[in-house]
Amino acid sequence: MEILNVQTEKQSLKNVSDVKIFDLVNAYGCNLGNNTKVGAFVEIQKKEPA
Repeated sequence: MEILNVQTEKQSLKNVSDVKIFDLVNAYGCNLGNNTKVGAFVEIQKKEPA
């Protein structure tokens, strides 16, 4: 298994392994853990406190 570190202007993944992200995914302010799979045509947003 490989540790993944991605840091660009639009995306950031730090110290995660075995993450699969398919095409057409929008992820905003969220955290993805190890062994995560995100399918196509998905939007994930950070939940704001009530």
